Amino acid sequence: MHKKLTCSFNNSGLYVVRGRNGIGKSTFLRTITGLYTPAKKGTILINNIDIDLINKKKLREDNISCLFQDTILPNCVVREYLDMYVNESNENCISGYQYFPKVFSSSQFNIKKVLDKKMTELSTGEIQLVKLYTTILKNEAHCFLLDEPLANIYPELQSDVLSLLNEIAQNNLVIIISHDLGIEEKTKNIRIR
Repeated sequence: MHKKLTCSFNNSGLYVVRGRNGIGKSTFLRTITGLYTPAKKGTILINNIDIDLINKKKLREDNISCLFQDTILPNCVVREYLDMYVNESNENCISGYQYFPKVFSSSQFNIKKVLDKKMTELSTGEIQLVKLYTTILKNEAHCFLLDEPLANIYPELQSDVLSLLNEIAQNNLVIIISHDLGIEEKTKNIRIR
């Protein structure tokens, strides 16, 4: 069954896409990025250009950074994984955010302490934080699409992660999927029914 959805995202801000399981939230993000091309009625516009006319692979490479839950973990150590995604100059820029060290250099999780561990040896919370780290440090990204970024993260870190996303959203577009009802403030909510 097809349902109509109309929404607009401004150039900066934190948006939360909500809805019950299986309703199509992740499909919505994958459609925006071109990772999924369903039969659809209507149009999706990015900067007033029909998404069907945009080179979505180039868009993903240059402007959009994505965090999806179902990506396969490579068989490498964290340091090698970070080398594939993190640009050092971008790290220096973003690490100036107040909440960056509270998330990635905290007593609950410190990215430097897991650098020599294999990705497959990490806990689900550590994997999520490593993936979030690489997602927000993607060079040149101005749009961040995050599927359940708070999933499996230590409860003590969840509010700091949300505060970091709010900081990033001051100058960038951040769209997250979340079931967490505690993230109402400072966000623009989109409900898919």
